[in-house]
Amino acid sequence: LEEGPRVSVEEVVVLGASALIPNALRGRLAIQPGAPLDPFQLDEDRRRILEDLADLGHWQARAAANVQFFGDRAHVFYRLTEGEPVRVDTVRITGLENVSDGLARRAVAVKPGELLRLKDLKQTQIWLLQSDLFVDARWDTAAMDTTADRVSVQLDLRERKMARVEGGVGISSQEQVRAGLGWYSRNFLGSGLRFGVSTRADLDFTGRLGSAIDEWRLESFLNIPHSFGSRWEVQPSVSYVLDRGLITVSNIAGTEIARGLFEQDIAGVALSTRRVLGDPRNQVVFALENRWVFNSADSVAMENDPQLFRESYVTRSLSGRLDLDRRNDFFEPTRGGYYSLFVERAGGALGGNNSFLKASAGLAQFGLPPHGGPVFAARIGGGWIDAKPTGVLGNRPLNAPVEAVPVEDRFFLGEATTIRGNLQDELNGALGTSSAIPGGLLQLVLGVESRIHLTGRLGMVLFLDAGNVWQDVGDLTWKRFVPQGSPANVSPTDVRYAFGVGARFRTPLGPVRLDYARKWNHLPGEDPDRVHFAIGHAF
Repeated sequence: LEEGPRVSVEEVVVLGASALIPNALRGRLAIQPGAPLDPFQLDEDRRRILEDLADLGHWQARAAANVQFFGDRAHVFYRLTEGEPVRVDTVRITGLENVSDGLARRAVAVKPGELLRLKDLKQTQIWLLQSDLFVDARWDTAAMDTTADRVSVQLDLRERKMARVEGGVGISSQEQVRAGLGWYSRNFLGSGLRFGVSTRADLDFTGRLGSAIDEWRLESFLNIPHSFGSRWEVQPSVSYVLDRGLITVSNIAGTEIARGLFEQDIAGVALSTRRVLGDPRNQVVFALENRWVFNSADSVAMENDPQLFRESYVTRSLSGRLDLDRRNDFFEPTRGGYYSLFVERAGGALGGNNSFLKASAGLAQFGLPPHGGPVFAARIGGGWIDAKPTGVLGNRPLNAPVEAVPVEDRFFLGEATTIRGNLQDELNGALGTSSAIPGGLLQLVLGVESRIHLTGRLGMVLFLDAGNVWQDVGDLTWKRFVPQGSPANVSPTDVRYAFGVGARFRTPLGPVRLDYARKWNHLPGEDPDRVHFAIGHAF
């Protein structure tokens, strides 16, 4: 090996540029003055220059790179021949069988008579794939008339199946069974609209609810893409939910002294609008929803929750949601993050029988050391509900803010994806307190994981979860973050901690996981540990 002297770039010169701005172009090139000369970056810069010119319609452009050496200094010259801009003559679409030509052209950003821009071709490909009608979309610009500076663009498409049936059965670590079935059309009646109807049942065979059906849900929607010629989707939907719940009355030591059962029939209609922000995983959604709730509860449940004392009520709300997904992989991220924000306003000028403001936010971040090793994952999430206990419900006065919020809108935590070591909805703000009203107005979720690859598809995870649900915002103070070792010193309003270890096995459906979690601080009478089985990481 004979290395020779180290050659650095003295200057970068762009010649023959008129459509491009030389100074701006030089700042985007891989080769920069003062850096070591990398001859492989010359081709990368030529490709970038030609793409920039193609974005401006100059498809017949040429770019040549030349290097002159003066000792250990290199002078880099890019000489451009831009040529005349090219306009679109015709746009031809092939591969259509079940999708109409007009429906496919709604996603085409390339128009006859306009300049042919590379960014428009890329945007067309993105929109065609995002329409969910096509599994593949490619373009061909070979038919170019160099004398007239015009080109015929051909789009070769491959359609998806226009309808599908989905179903499945699963079991959770809480001895619950979930079964679901749905039918979906990507091109309903050949209109380009998406239609779907689905049903799902959650079954609980522990006998705690007096029935095997914990929840039954029936939903239907009609999705209208490109509403009013825009990139917004509009989706009306209807739903029905049968939900059974349990209210446990316990003393301050956590011993159960009474149990109440309730059942809710919830009928809903909603109108939502959605806009994809570049990547399909990034979106903003606004929704207007109306829910009719019909309650059936025993005397214990009605006595301990004024919301259940009413035979029926209406909740009308307006909400907005923002999701940004910057993860490099959906199932096994090693870098990037996921961020979400949700705000909902119920009642007020919207009407209905309930009035509150609800907001929640979440952040998850992932990182891999520069030289390899365990993937570090962390998350933080929280939610807050503002409600004023004014008036009466079912001839009963409201004594606390939580009583002014319907059961289905309050916060609950627990199970395999939030604070491990707890049952589903076990952290509800009422456990171990004199209050029997389930659900809270404030929630906090914290978590860190070290994801270690062992061999092949097998891995392991070390984790720490923290958080809780509170019915009074003032109960969350800094001293609540200090964990207590003895159950006798643990308060129901403390931040609850759980740590553990888990096994991971990678599958095409995501990692299958088995987690053992142990509560760091738990109330007297609580089970100190629990095993969770699920598909997918906790976050």
